[in-house]
Amino acid sequence: MTTLSLHRSLAAALFLTAIVGCGAAPAPTPQIVYPNISGDWQFDVETIQPNPPPIPPVNIQMPILDLFGSLASSNSRVTGILNASTGTFPACIANNADIAVTGTVAADGTLSLTAPIAGGVLTLFLPPNTNQRPFGGAGAYQVEGGACAQPQLPLNGFSVPNGSGTYTGTLTPALTPTTGSLTITATLLQATNPNADGQYPVTGIIAYSGDCTGTLTITNGLVYGDQFQSSPFTLNFGVATERFTLPLPFSPGPINSIASFIAPAGCASGLYHGTLDRQ
Repeated sequence: MTTLSLHRSLAAALFLTAIVGCGAAPAPTPQIVYPNISGDWQFDVETIQPNPPPIPPVNIQMPILDLFGSLASSNSRVTGILNASTGTFPACIANNADIAVTGTVAADGTLSLTAPIAGGVLTLFLPPNTNQRPFGGAGAYQVEGGACAQPQLPLNGFSVPNGSGTYTGTLTPALTPTTGSLTITATLLQATNPNADGQYPVTGIIAYSGDCTGTLTITNGLVYGDQFQSSPFTLNFGVATERFTLPLPFSPGPINSIASFIAPAGCASGLYHGTLDRQ
């Protein structure tokens, strides 16, 4: 083969390679998959104690102790309604004040939220793999400005599974001494969607026997964060309102929770408490 023929062959090969290369489909771009974090959430702000501790001990007042409510995510975007419990008097924000949060969730589950609160700005950061107890404080929480201002503090947060189920156990008197107790069977049905305040409606029935016998029918119960109560909370101390409260298990399956039963009808004691097991 002459040198000219060789050059022509190489040029033809290069031309064909270019044609084939141009016709090849580009490699698909990997689609980012974001976790769905929609549901009921509990966030606990951690208290940092002085080291060494002062003598006498100092009562550290926390403007915000915890935040709780519902979050909804769509791809990376997160919105939600939270409420707060406070550790100061007077409270820096009402316990029924809705806190509208917005933010993002990353593909690895990292959660970032912000919200206006009592004239300031709340920011919350929670890395992945912290959605279970014991409290780890792996996240961070801060409020800049306003009545609820707090420096950056450790934060733990976790998604709370739906609390529907049957809980059984025995409660003992906590106030008036008696010799009896209450055997409890609580059957709860939690809604899958929250109300406008970020709380989850609950219906059900609580049957009790022992010191007294009766049933408490739940028609307007609520779940908020990791807490269930049989009726909305009111600061009406002049009326003994029959109310049942139960911290919800933070994981599915059988687990126990410490319950309280206030003013059960016909009972000698005004308050019973103890451990219930979810069946």
